[in-house]
Amino acid sequence: MVNVAYTIPPADARFWRACVGALPPFVPIEDEQIRFRTPADSTADSESTSAVLPAGFGAALFDPSPEGGRLLLDFDESTPSFSLRDEDDEPLPVAPVVAWTKKRAPSYLMVHWTDGAVARESVWVVNVTDPSRLPPPDELRDLSLAALVEVLTTSRPFYEAVVRAIERQANRAARDRALELDPHRRVDTSGFLLKRVHRVSRALEGLRERLEKPALSIDALRWRLRGPVGPLALARRLVDEGDVAAVFLIAEIALIVSAVSTHHPDDEVVRQEVDGVMSELRAMLDASTDAGDVAQYAHRTFEEIGLP
Repeated sequence: MVNVAYTIPPADARFWRACVGALPPFVPIEDEQIRFRTPADSTADSESTSAVLPAGFGAALFDPSPEGGRLLLDFDESTPSFSLRDEDDEPLPVAPVVAWTKKRAPSYLMVHWTDGAVARESVWVVNVTDPSRLPPPDELRDLSLAALVEVLTTSRPFYEAVVRAIERQANRAARDRALELDPHRRVDTSGFLLKRVHRVSRALEGLRERLEKPALSIDALRWRLRGPVGPLALARRLVDEGDVAAVFLIAEIALIVSAVSTHHPDDEVVRQEVDGVMSELRAMLDASTDAGDVAQYAHRTFEEIGLP
């Protein structure tokens, strides 16, 4: 049975040929074989527990935050008495604002109520107030600096690069726990200053290319700026891992981010997003206790960008 029908131009039209070329294998049918069902053809659902949400239910929104977030539920006095359960079938309080403590953001809620003598339930779809603030998946939440550098320097597709980086991160952790007998291998040169700067510099080039690509929406741009492999994530990892070149590299990251606005010179929303990221990078620099020529260079860089 088919429940979707399309009408396209005759077979001699160019658009028709393009449509046929994009279709998977199919069996054509004649027009007289198509019959549109009417409500009378539907099966009565008086005994079914599934139903449409009653009048009075509005939007269900998830407002993310670093602490977890909250559900913003819109319903009024016309709704029947009901109860709520999440995707794990755990009860939730019925209130306009509900605190959310789970790591995974909700995609729907189950609403339960009684219609006469019949128990009803329905899905209440949850939308997100700001998708860019959603927490990253668990697999991307704790990427090491080495994994981030690998993802940003590879030419592989993003998902494939992340999988390989996670596997290498796990293998590296396993090697660190094992007893290494080779004296040459026991000398880890990856932490040497010049080597670290060189590796992260390559990652910065990958970051630059990633940010320069056209973004199809403001949410896509926010994900690139604030996502698990974006400039803020890289800067935070440099600080968290105590990288000796963190101050210098944060300034270099700021230079790359500041150039994003030049690709969208007339877009005020883009400038606001870039300014927000730049402010967070500047806060990381201000929180650093490093001094000396490198710190002075970093501060001069932010002054030249326009963040004294």
